[in-house]
Amino acid sequence: MLYEDSLQQTIRTATIDKIHALYNYQQYKKENIVLKRQTFKQKQLLFVTIFSLLFLLLIGIVFWQKQKRKEQTILLQQEKLKRLQEEIKATQVVRETSQKDLQQTEIWKKLHQPMGKNEAIKMTDTDWLELTKTVEETYPNFVQRLNELCPLSQKELQVCLLIKINVSLTQIADIVYSSKQGISSLRQRLYKKFTGKKGKPKDCDNFIQNL
Repeated sequence: MLYEDSLQQTIRTATIDKIHALYNYQQYKKENIVLKRQTFKQKQLLFVTIFSLLFLLLIGIVFWQKQKRKEQTILLQQEKLKRLQEEIKATQVVRETSQKDLQQTEIWKKLHQPMGKNEAIKMTDTDWLELTKTVEETYPNFVQRLNELCPLSQKELQVCLLIKINVSLTQIADIVYSSKQGISSLRQRLYKKFTGKKGKPKDCDNFIQNL
């Protein structure tokens, strides 16, 4: 009887140990699964963080390169302006004599003739060619200098030529079939294109006169 009780006790103990072992194993599996999930989430977070940092770094590099190119463009524009200003000073005396000759030309007289209230100066293709030729003779390389600063449309070049020989704003607007406000806006855009700076329409006129 004592032997049977001992045997049953041993069996019960072994059974309990097995149950504990199974429970511990299941707990280990659960903890292992939780740990794997946490590790996976940490890796995901690390990946997202690294990717975000690399993306921000890339944006920073692109922005820096864009700013660098912008600064280089401005410096190049300033160098062009400085070179042109030096050339202008060297030819100023010659210009004063040439300007007197300019005022004796037919195209100058046509563009400065008194006009009635409802009259407007009509420019033909031949007139524009004559004006360009006359301006170039008085101010050598004027058109070339403008195009070196920036490409110009036909209308922009025509306005520059008219400003150069002091045609009034009202007449310029009539000649190129525009409004005064339209010519003022065009002059502001031209000044920005020439110098890279914002300015008033009069600043454009002064720039062209000194070119």
